[in-house]
Amino acid sequence: MTPLKWILFVGGTATILAIVAWWYRTREEPGVGRKWAAGLRSAALILLWLILLDPAIPTRPGERARRDVALLDASLSMSRHAGVGAASLWDVSRDSVAGYPEIWLFGGTTPRRVATDSLPLEPYFRESRLTPAVRASASTAADIVVFTDGRLSDALEARAEAKRQGATISFRLLGSFYPEIAISQLSATPWVEVGDSADVRIEIVASGFDEDSVELEVLDDEGRPK
Repeated sequence: MTPLKWILFVGGTATILAIVAWWYRTREEPGVGRKWAAGLRSAALILLWLILLDPAIPTRPGERARRDVALLDASLSMSRHAGVGAASLWDVSRDSVAGYPEIWLFGGTTPRRVATDSLPLEPYFRESRLTPAVRASASTAADIVVFTDGRLSDALEARAEAKRQGATISFRLLGSFYPEIAISQLSATPWVEVGDSADVRIEIVASGFDEDSVELEVLDDEGRPK
C-alpha cells in the first residue's frame, strides 16, 4: 500500500479498537464471552476497513507468473508479400502467433486484444506504433514477443516502456526477400505548351536495394513509352 493508505489503515484501526472498547465497557452488560464478542467485532470492522482501502500487494519480478504475449503488427505495411508468388507478411505472421494464449494487434494509438480464431483477414492500422500495446500488455506479461516487418515509428520508446514495466521484449522480424522500390512523391507542372519542357520531380524510396540509381520509364495512357 501507499504511505497514505498505511496511515489511514493504522489510524482507522486504532479508532475502531477505541470505539469497540468504549462500547463494551459502557454500553454492554457484563457477561461471559464479552471479550470474545468485542474481539470478533473489532476484527470484522478492521477487515471491512482494509477492504475499503483496496490495498495492492506488490510482487517481485521473479514471483510473477511467466507468460508469453504476442504483439502482432497490424499496420498496412504488413500486407506486402514475402516474395514473388509468396504469402503476405500478414498471413505468415498470423500463422506464427497461433500458439500464443494472448495476442494484441498494434499499430495505432489503441491496441486491440484478440483471440487466435478472430484475427482479421487483413491489417488495417495506418500507423506503426508499438508503445501503446507494450503498455497495455506488460501488466499481465513477463515476456513480450513482437511480430513485425520492422517498420516501427517508436521502437526505442517501446523498449524503454517494456523495461519500465519489468517485462522482457524480443522481436521476430518478417521481411521481403527481394528489393522494394516505390515512388513516394511526385510533382509536375500542371500545364505546358506543345514543344515546351515540363518540370517533373520524383522522390523514390527503396529497401534492400544495393544500387545507387534506378531507371524510370514514363508511359502514356495507352502504355506507350514517352
